[in-house]
Amino acid sequence: QNLKNLPIELNNLSEKSVELICLEWLRSPLSKEFQIKYQLLLYGGNYPNIDILGISINNKRIAAQVTTTDNQSTIRTKKKKLNNVKSDIKIIFSDSENIGNDNNISEISLNQVWNDLMKNGYEELLESLVRE
Repeated sequence: QNLKNLPIELNNLSEKSVELICLEWLRSPLSKEFQIKYQLLLYGGNYPNIDILGISINNKRIAAQVTTTDNQSTIRTKKKKLNNVKSDIKIIFSDSENIGNDNNISEISLNQVWNDLMKNGYEELLESLVRE
């Protein structure tokens, strides 16, 4: 299918692009207390259980895992691994509609990230990621 005709939708992003929009959301004021001022790790680094590692605007260490699945058992496994990471704030971004916070892990819906970015001046970014 021609990329120019793809609808600008979350499910038309690659997995790496989904990680990127989560990072952009964390960098923006949209993420409120989770906002990061800098990251400590590049994608695909030496941390298999973390996709994003950074320091928040409140000088807290943030570790985040991004998953494009809504499979609850996969999400539970990722949460267990994330729980073992040394970090002040732990976030899992997922496709799950069963969003809730547990074990000190904040769950954030990928749809929330997409919608926040879409409504707040990031349309060009999202469109170019879909077209990549």
